[in-house]
Amino acid sequence: TRYLPLVRTHKNKHSPSIYFIRGGGMVAWNSFTDLTTAAEWTHKFGPVCISVEYWLAPEYAAPVAVEECYAGLKWVGGNLETLGINSSRLLLTGQSESGGLAAGVALLVRDKGGSKLKGQLLISPMLDYRNESTSSKQLLDEGTWTGMTNIMAWKCILGEKDEGDVSIYSAPGRATDLRDLLQSL
Repeated sequence: TRYLPLVRTHKNKHSPSIYFIRGGGMVAWNSFTDLTTAAEWTHKFGPVCISVEYWLAPEYAAPVAVEECYAGLKWVGGNLETLGINSSRLLLTGQSESGGLAAGVALLVRDKGGSKLKGQLLISPMLDYRNESTSSKQLLDEGTWTGMTNIMAWKCILGEKDEGDVSIYSAPGRATDLRDLLQSL
């Protein structure tokens, strides 16, 4: 897994941190995608912002992406002092499919351990491959990310897995127990 720390503008030994997972439907782009948003947050609020790179589907089907993002967060947890991060102020964020990856990473942290999270910011997260929501049925061929695009991306992400083989980490919308995802605020 590859990581990209952004330069921060404030010199504080124990800064908050944003672990930023970028968009791309798990099938496109790289860790530089959407960094203008992360750079704005870094400039305005002074956190250390880390963008993680992960392997893309369909060449690397689930659970590769979520496990790489989790490994990256564990790396951050092991390098808090070097990175100047306050361990009690770690925010996990992602947009679109990376919002789904962030939700899956939070479940992995809860279930397997790792850096405690202070919060999650999931922006229009891609959480469930079943496409049962009203919007996925209404907007099958309209918009930037259509219902058909979503179906295609999930097929790439999941490969040949049967429904019973899809973990809650790869499709967090399937999780029924969301307790204890974050340290007490």
